[in-house]
Amino acid sequence: TRLGGNSHYFAVQAFRRFGLDPLRDVTFIQAGGEPEILAALVKGSIDAGSVTSPTDAVALAQGFRYVLYGPDMGIPYAAATIATRRSVITKRPEALAQFMRAMAEAAKALHTEREIADRVLRKHLGITDRKILDAISKP
Repeated sequence: TRLGGNSHYFAVQAFRRFGLDPLRDVTFIQAGGEPEILAALVKGSIDAGSVTSPTDAVALAQGFRYVLYGPDMGIPYAAATIATRRSVITKRPEALAQFMRAMAEAAKALHTEREIADRVLRKHLGITDRKILDAISKP
């Protein structure tokens, strides 16, 4: 997506693991977000791109294949993070605790309440493809 972003960091670590120099052996293109990366792959403008769920499921459905599958690589990587200031944690610990409980409940519901999760994902993300919905909620 962008140099210095999460996907760039992951790609650099993966290339190093295979003995490649990310500054010499590959060219990074800042393509934008995952929809733009997928569009560039489809058009043939790029040879590979870093995507996460559900974009990877869309790419697979269009005939693309994994070059590297992140979960199998075991690279410490913060795919999604939530940050706040220490002062907010100190001043509003109960609000933070409520937020964390809501996140935990949502994660659990995504994996255990499939009908509700699918309905919410269809409504808010506009996703109707069963394979993509399954890819989003896989453990």
